[in-house]
Amino acid sequence: MRISEIDKKLDMRLVLRLRQENELFNFTRGIDRTIPAFIFSSEDRTYLTAFFDRSISGLERSGSLRSLNPEITEKYTVITSRINNVESMKIVNELLSGESVTLNRVDITRGFINVYTRFHSSMLDGVSETLSRYVTQNGDSRIEWLGPSPGIRWILELINREYPLSVITYTVPLSEGDLALSEGREGKKALLEVKSDVIRNSGFPCILYSTWDKGIVHPTIHPVSQRDGIYEVDLKNSFLLEVADEANRKHIIRTKKFVRVLGERMEVTVFLPSIQRQEYYSILYAIARKENNRLTVKYLFDYVPDALDFL
Repeated sequence: MRISEIDKKLDMRLVLRLRQENELFNFTRGIDRTIPAFIFSSEDRTYLTAFFDRSISGLERSGSLRSLNPEITEKYTVITSRINNVESMKIVNELLSGESVTLNRVDITRGFINVYTRFHSSMLDGVSETLSRYVTQNGDSRIEWLGPSPGIRWILELINREYPLSVITYTVPLSEGDLALSEGREGKKALLEVKSDVIRNSGFPCILYSTWDKGIVHPTIHPVSQRDGIYEVDLKNSFLLEVADEANRKHIIRTKKFVRVLGERMEVTVFLPSIQRQEYYSILYAIARKENNRLTVKYLFDYVPDALDFL
């Protein structure tokens, strides 16, 4: 199954705009530029990392910025902030824990964090109930868009116009926790989309798209829409978890991640900012050498619109 085949399988799009009252977001109110951000988890805590382009005028002279303990890299000034204790950010964690809700990207504009997600229309009641408990009670949280999804291709092309994306595809052996994904599926097509890098139950929560017409019955695989062949499952591949930990530590954005099971191996496709491609590539090989893992890099190129037709 190619990524193009699941382009609009999650047929709803939700964009939230959340105002924050802390040092990081107060600082961004004076910057007239979209700031890429990334949400991830570490040791059961959820964090947000913001990437300030070092070309922003006056950035390095700002006393407010220095008070946020920034990390200076070649291209960015990077700030990481824990978000678990920020009241209006609870909606993000709760939405991402809901079935089929998938994070597309995150950015910050003038004191607001913008959270872009997709989900399946069968989950609309649950999403609406979550929104009703946060958005209507808090004027700092509002819905920018709730409606049909324009699809994965449209989203990636939009991001690629804002900052260039690259594609890395590699294969690694299945680990013991992934065996349920390959048992008894011969001749059937399937693809996993990682929902976010917020780890759950020591694994990545994923959307599983399939052509298994009789449906899937397995205690670790939960149906979202059997009619459309959509399920949810936690991916527990040890190599991918170690790569994610190191990429988080080095503040590497993974815009989208897809996984395909091929016999006893899994093929992983990652879309990420082009300026971070080499660093991510280096992480893959460093961990593979350390773990004696049989890693094969299949693709490495700048994003092009027709990539989804062969990935």
